[in-house]
Amino acid sequence: MPVAIIIALLIAGGAGIAAETALPTDTLYPVKININEKLSTALTLGAKARAEHEIELAENRLEEAEGLAAKGELTSETRAVIEENFKEHALRVQERIEKFAERGETGTAAQLASKFETSLLAHATILSNLNTQLEGNTEASGNEELTLGKSAQAAANVAIQARISAEGQMRATSTPNVKAAAEGKLRAARNTIDEVKNFIARNRNRFTVTSSAAAEVEIARAEAELKRGETRLTAGAYGEAFAALQESTRIATRAHVLLHVVSSQGLSIDLSRILPSANVGAAVIGNGSVQGEVQGNNPQNGMVIPNDTIQGSGSGSGNVNGQTGSSAGGANAEAGADTNVEVKPVTPKINVQVGY
Repeated sequence: MPVAIIIALLIAGGAGIAAETALPTDTLYPVKININEKLSTALTLGAKARAEHEIELAENRLEEAEGLAAKGELTSETRAVIEENFKEHALRVQERIEKFAERGETGTAAQLASKFETSLLAHATILSNLNTQLEGNTEASGNEELTLGKSAQAAANVAIQARISAEGQMRATSTPNVKAAAEGKLRAARNTIDEVKNFIARNRNRFTVTSSAAAEVEIARAEAELKRGETRLTAGAYGEAFAALQESTRIATRAHVLLHVVSSQGLSIDLSRILPSANVGAAVIGNGSVQGEVQGNNPQNGMVIPNDTIQGSGSGSGNVNGQTGSSAGGANAEAGADTNVEVKPVTPKINVQVGY
């Protein structure tokens, strides 16, 4: 262990332990971010582990903001401190993902980007909803939650593009490495779904009935996507299998993050209003999934929700183009090539943005 780290540990002592739960408004917060977290980063071995650690630190910044916002204590000064630190972590994550991609480790790049995007989108949604709740409270912060949510959204957009690029490269080849990555992702997706199921079962009394029901709908969607990934894997379409299993993991993880934040922060947010299945208000019937983009300007839920199955009018095989209708911001759904579906029309409940 480097001498500098040992000295820092001795200096931090009990203050370092006490700082673990410090918020930006606490006197020990500089100890937390300048000593504790830098030490933990230095002691994290391996490029992938360090990237995952930076993702965790970025998540910590957003959760700190959510906790303060819930109490109406997220001032512009505090938000600026959190945002600056968040952007530093996000940049380091992006750089590590790029390095994996440059080395040809596309599976690792895709997994890290997918994990980061999922967390960021969930937190951006929470911050947006907190901002809406606080709009009528003159003593609470102004638009600080929305400002920070936009930073999370911007970082998520970069992660989405990185994932799309990596998954595209994996779809273009069927090497043993891609097969191994898909098989590993299948196990990971199963584990993630089981973890979320167990989390819901253990904490059901902490959620509203509608929130639990919405989460279970998401789990069903994750299981359906997992099944599609298994089918592709059996057929030898390893890149497509990997992408489907990534989507399965994202669906389950997104629900998990939202449930965790709402319960741990004691937020009065009904997840049935913000989970993607509720937002899009759509379903696909048949073999395959429709991929496309829904764009809207709703300030509360106009977040990017990537790779969600959506629905438009009309039916057909192969490429399907449909339109769900429009409200304030408009909604357009365009199918991807990997479809063989009957699409059942519904009226969208709100405007959201779905990017692939």
